[in-house]
Amino acid sequence: MEKRYSDIQSLLSACLVHDEYSDTAPLIASLSHVSETSYFTRNEFLTMCKWKEPRERRRQNWASNTEDEVRTLSAQAFGAPDEARRILHLCRLRGVGIPVASAFLTLVDPDHYGVIDIRVWQLLAFYQEV
Repeated sequence: MEKRYSDIQSLLSACLVHDEYSDTAPLIASLSHVSETSYFTRNEFLTMCKWKEPRERRRQNWASNTEDEVRTLSAQAFGAPDEARRILHLCRLRGVGIPVASAFLTLVDPDHYGVIDIRVWQLLAFYQEV
C-alpha cells in the first residue's frame, strides 16, 4: 500500500464524507429515540445488523437474541461511562463483534462514532495510529 497522505488527519480532511447514503439516513432517523430511551429493540437490532452485514452468515446468531437480551444489553451499553464498556456490552449479543457493535453506536450517534471494521483498522495501522 502506498501512502497518499502524510498523516491520518490529512487523509480525513481530504476524504471524509459528511453526507449519509440514501438508505442510511432513514435508519439513523428511525433510531433517534435511542438517545432518550437508552436502548434499542430486537427488531431495530436485527435491522442494524443487516445494514452492517447484509450477507446471511450470522443471521441465525442474531435471531437467537431475545427481546429482553437486546434491550438489557443495549441499555447497559448506552449507560456505560466509556466507549470500551459500550462495545463490550454490545459484543455480548450473539453474533456481534466490534465491527457490528461500532455500527450500532454509529447509527445511533453518527456525530460521535464511526464504524470500525478490518479496513479501518488496517488504515489506522498503516498510518501508525494504533
